[in-house]
Amino acid sequence: MAMRNIGLDYEIIATSEIDPLAIKAYSNIHCKDYKTNNQTIPIVEMKNYLVDINIFSQDKIDKISNDEIVKIYNACIASKNLGDISKIDINKIPEHDLLTYSFPCQDISSIGKLKGFDENSGTRSSLLWDCGKIIKEKRPKFLLMENVKNIVTKNNLDNFKKWCNYLENLGYKNFWKLLDSQNFGVSQRRIRCFMVSILNCDFDYHIPERNDKNCSLYDVYDNTVAIDKPCNYSELLSQINEDEIKYRRRSNRREEKDWLETAEDRDNAFRESSTHYLIVLVYGFVKYTILLVGAPIIFLYYMLFKNDFEF
Repeated sequence: MAMRNIGLDYEIIATSEIDPLAIKAYSNIHCKDYKTNNQTIPIVEMKNYLVDINIFSQDKIDKISNDEIVKIYNACIASKNLGDISKIDINKIPEHDLLTYSFPCQDISSIGKLKGFDENSGTRSSLLWDCGKIIKEKRPKFLLMENVKNIVTKNNLDNFKKWCNYLENLGYKNFWKLLDSQNFGVSQRRIRCFMVSILNCDFDYHIPERNDKNCSLYDVYDNTVAIDKPCNYSELLSQINEDEIKYRRRSNRREEKDWLETAEDRDNAFRESSTHYLIVLVYGFVKYTILLVGAPIIFLYYMLFKNDFEF
């Protein structure tokens, strides 16, 4: 999208994604000119293709409607999607100049389980190292990485340095910075880590921290759409599939609760967590009040009546 916006001539030669919704969204945004030409392709062949690139398992794909299969298949073909990055045949990836990559943030994000992205650990975030296999084989001139800011915090810094060293050993020079979307014409505060890597680079590249574009919510608000009836929060939630509402509860307690599936669960967890912290706060206040006030009184009493004490 950035290259399109600046008028740069480019071609997308391959993508890698397994989420059907993301695949369709990417195709709708970036592949509008693609003309479908699969009227003669049997639905069974489409299903086999989607299973082969790990978009669906064999059991799950039989539950998907044929219309949806056609849409996802067309989106994969339009976006040149090779599917699961851990199963891609690197020889099928054409030579290219720029590789943009990210990887699942669930295991490094502050609201995730913080399992990290150790190489060969099997965590979702460790798929980064599968990107490394492609980079090692293809050696594109430029690399662009994006992920959450937590990738450069204490828990993940060692692995981030390891990744940077991996690229340096391949001949890349890395330049990274934390950037906030609100400084680039977006009406939202969202801090992300970006890293540009350049092969055989003999100069320093400066990543800009902002541009001159300012944006507020009013700039993205569509005032041409008539709102017949305002929708309150409860009505909005009732229209959303509860399976899509997932909240993660984090607390200082040892117990681990998994994803909270509904808004009601989320609210209950919030109240329970708030009550827990209130009890801890009151207990701490009483405890230290007794120590600060009671200890001097006991000491004074002992000094005044120490002759009455027998040891």
